Amino acid sequence: MLKWIGNEKGITLLEIIISMAILGIIITPLSNLFVGAVRINAMAKDQMEANQYAQEYMERLKGEDPIPMERNQPILDTDYWVITRRWEVGDYGMSETNNDDAISYHAEIDFTNLGVSNGEILTIMVTDSQISMADAAPVHLFGGSNEPVNVKIKCNNDNNYIINIQNNSSRRVNLYKVYSNTSKTKVSVNVLNGVVYVYENIFDDTVEIDHKNRLYKLQVIVTKHGRNLAELVSFHTID
Repeated sequence: MLKWIGNEKGITLLEIIISMAILGIIITPLSNLFVGAVRINAMAKDQMEANQYAQEYMERLKGEDPIPMERNQPILDTDYWVITRRWEVGDYGMSETNNDDAISYHAEIDFTNLGVSNGEILTIMVTDSQISMADAAPVHLFGGSNEPVNVKIKCNNDNNYIINIQNNSSRRVNLYKVYSNTSKTKVSVNVLNGVVYVYENIFDDTVEIDHKNRLYKLQVIVTKHGRNLAELVSFHTID
């Protein structure tokens, strides 16, 4: 008969408890990290969808006639709600060189100098400290945290462009489309994150303003479970 010769001592209860304690110390932060990553991914998904809905409903709002003063409605088959508002600003035709309406720009976008071709997308990233875009050197921001960031978009050719802007700062970003005398530039702006206002009907000193348009300020807010996820403000002009 064969007989096993060796250490027949088993694992003690104390060793099991120590092993479980070590395992718990390792697993707890990993599980917290996993849960946090899932939560962040879900929030990012909600933010992206809300921004897409905000863009969609802003385009719808501009196409309505008449534009309603205010509306609060659910988005079908989703948990999102959309709030739209309209304010009548009045007659509007602004020159950027008018001393009464002078604009101090933090950055200037010139598509030709940046090497952006017709139909291309330019991505802009704004943080509390700087503005980054394309291959250009970052622009360092000045001013307090409550002051808006003003960005000039030079519309001085006949091309079409798309701007994707991500505002990760605590400040509002104002995008000013400034047109020259012969400009037929069309610039579409997609707001991926943050608060961004887009201003049109602004002219440089090559244009003499011989008429004024009726201006409406439009706001679209997308919410989910009572939390604001996206806000888009634009100005709609009627000749």
